[in-house]
Amino acid sequence: MLRPLMVMMLACALLLAGCRVDTRPKAVMEHAAGEQPALRKAPRRGEFFLYALPAGANKDAREAAAARELILRCLLAKGERFGFARSSDGGLEAVPGKGDREALDPDRSYVWEMRAAPGQLDRQRTALLAAAIVLGVVVVGAIIIQGMMDDLEEGFESGPGFFGP
Repeated sequence: MLRPLMVMMLACALLLAGCRVDTRPKAVMEHAAGEQPALRKAPRRGEFFLYALPAGANKDAREAAAARELILRCLLAKGERFGFARSSDGGLEAVPGKGDREALDPDRSYVWEMRAAPGQLDRQRTALLAAAIVLGVVVVGAIIIQGMMDDLEEGFESGPGFFGP
């Protein structure tokens, strides 16, 4: 009886702890030369970096990562806007949240990277963990109930028992 209680307490502790966000740098927005500028909302609180990619570099190429140039760094809150926009004279600008805009070369490609601040809950991973726990509890419960039903059927088939003459 103590074992199922401990398993349930462990499952609840895992669920309450949740899953934390990955704090490794992750590309969250790209802009190729000639594309229309766009803005996005920051998916998480964290540190955002805008890099200019080398001319003619493939945005996904790993070798381009070493040759990229840091343009700006900023801290953004979840939901704060960042990205690219047109300036009043039609040029390209980086939009780092509420900070000062930075003029960019429209003939270059850029990538925004995010390094999420540690300690934030990842709601999607936590929801998947909850679903897995619930599914596990349901499956184990069904197996236990099936075993109890089988035991009851065996008891009725074997004749009088505890309640019989």
